[in-house]
Amino acid sequence: VSAVIDEGEGGAVAAMAERFGVELLVGLSHVDPGVALACAGGSPLRRAEVLGSGHPMPVLVHSAATIGPWVELGDGTIVSPGARITASVEVGRCCLIHTAAVLSHDDRLGDFVTISPSATLCGGVEVGDGASVFAGATVMPGVRIGPGAVIAAGALVRADVDAATTVAGV
Repeated sequence: VSAVIDEGEGGAVAAMAERFGVELLVGLSHVDPGVALACAGGSPLRRAEVLGSGHPMPVLVHSAATIGPWVELGDGTIVSPGARITASVEVGRCCLIHTAAVLSHDDRLGDFVTISPSATLCGGVEVGDGASVFAGATVMPGVRIGPGAVIAAGALVRADVDAATTVAGV
């Protein structure tokens, strides 16, 4: 990493840049064309903006992640240490698969999806664009999660979830 990008000066991103000794850039307009970008956070809208900037966005997979056969990872997707993606899984662009998350056989994720630490998709799950499944949530086999939906931490999801809906509990 040679620089981090933020929309404002100061705050957590500036502190991170200082800690790691890298440059803090304010906005995408300060990034030279052709420079590869990784979007390790931010809202789905922000990730879409970065993807649309025309910069290359490599897929980043930590060496301690497990990726099975027939897995497709979209541009700009980041897979963290300890994440497990089994077989025949499709992950869209600019998705964030966090530590100890599990994606099981035949799961399909749209673009800009966030799967938080220790969340589990149990197979045949479809997650729409910009949806988030937070820490420790479990989504049972065959469930469809609509675009922009939010699955709260620790939730057990047994039925389909409509777009832009928040689900908590069982």
